[in-house]
Amino acid sequence: MVTIKPIALSEDKLEVLQRILASNRIMDATKEGIIKKLANGLCCICRGIPAFEVTYGVTDGGATRIERYCAPCRDRTFNDGKQG
Repeated sequence: MVTIKPIALSEDKLEVLQRILASNRIMDATKEGIIKKLANGLCCICRGIPAFEVTYGVTDGGATRIERYCAPCRDRTFNDGKQG
């Protein structure tokens, strides 16, 4: 079963993240590290700021796979008929 839920980021964190991504003075690796720290991970497709957490039940033993997606990547992945 697939569960999609929004990731709650405060307006302050979101503003800081957007400012950092727009900066030409910060290296990509540093940007990714800051996003990981403030948003608990990156979008698994584009490496951007995640807005949704998707969980999949992997086995009958209770294992769960967790992926994070930004809104555009989530829309392309789950609204193109690929997933429910």
